[in-house]
Amino acid sequence: MLKSIQLSCLVALIVTSFSSSALIWASPLVQYSQQYQWKQVPVNVAAQVTSPIVFDNNNNIFYVSLDPGGNSSSMEEYNLSTQTGTDISYNLTSSQTMYYQFLNFVRDQQGDIYAAVQYGFVNQSSGLFELPAGATQWNSINTVPNGLQASFVAVDSNNNLFVAGFPLNEIYERPNGAASWTDVSLSNNYNGLQTNQGLYADTEGNLYAVATLANSDTQNADLLELSAGQTQWVAIAKNIPIVALTLDKNNNIFVTVQPFSPSTLVPANVYEIMNGSHQLKDLTFNLNTADSEAGVVVGPLAVDAYGDVFVEGGLSDNYFFELPAGSQTWIATDYTQSLTSSHITTLNTDNSGTILYAASGLYSKDIDNNKRGNNNTARLMPNNNK
Repeated sequence: MLKSIQLSCLVALIVTSFSSSALIWASPLVQYSQQYQWKQVPVNVAAQVTSPIVFDNNNNIFYVSLDPGGNSSSMEEYNLSTQTGTDISYNLTSSQTMYYQFLNFVRDQQGDIYAAVQYGFVNQSSGLFELPAGATQWNSINTVPNGLQASFVAVDSNNNLFVAGFPLNEIYERPNGAASWTDVSLSNNYNGLQTNQGLYADTEGNLYAVATLANSDTQNADLLELSAGQTQWVAIAKNIPIVALTLDKNNNIFVTVQPFSPSTLVPANVYEIMNGSHQLKDLTFNLNTADSEAGVVVGPLAVDAYGDVFVEGGLSDNYFFELPAGSQTWIATDYTQSLTSSHITTLNTDNSGTILYAASGLYSKDIDNNKRGNNNTARLMPNNNK
């Protein structure tokens, strides 16, 4: 018999102090079982998690939270073993004369963190910063060509560093161990990366980006691939309105696609692009009819270690939709029966692919392997009999 699963929720809380020794601990971490029972545990949280959640080799959590005024943010590390958090903004902590806002960040295999950071007070700029493993001081990386205004950063499996920003179509690579940068910018066919997307690296050293089309008044974009060791991007999906993207552990790509309409709500679709293929495989199936809320708003998506696909959606309520591996039927689950939350901004798994995380606050859902037994096709489904 399947054991209960856990969903831990860090609900939004305004943080008024950001020093590493004076954090506020008040918001509930709650455990979620198949019987929808909730248990409160004290956890450190902030107003709103605004970026992808990053994990170290022990699956400790690194995340960025937007401060109450919305002008600045802080980065925190949460230790799962001790259930303690540390503000690691250090010298990038905002003051009365300088705002710092983390736009995007990654952590490489050596434990170094790289972040695109917007800074300033009235006239704001942005740049690339590094926090070496074990350090308590962020360093500015001011060698990026052309004074690039950094917005997105990525590290591939070989610890090659990539940064993108303004001018919009400029992207540079700093190979692992090198001091200089290689120009891998987009062609003039593109305005640049979509503002709600970024750079995505797979485990084979390939890089992916969602780029908006030049001279176009639509929301459509191309999905581009930069193969390992190359400097030219190749379009693997063209002229589609991508709203979210993720990769699974086998480097298959999953995207949600939803045409923009100012007057009507257009249903969304989910597609898979298998590793090595440039073909879109439609996984929408019953997604737009799985529930009264289905198909209305589909936000971030994630894929676990077993091939289950998860998306977030719903107009008036928040829902998870799960497509079990090998299935053609999406299952809808309302996850706000006991909690109130805005639509989530991030959805991804930990390094093992067995715990699902979601955030506007911060939630985790245990989908651990030992609760499935040795048969990976056995499904751990939510119990909708509340």
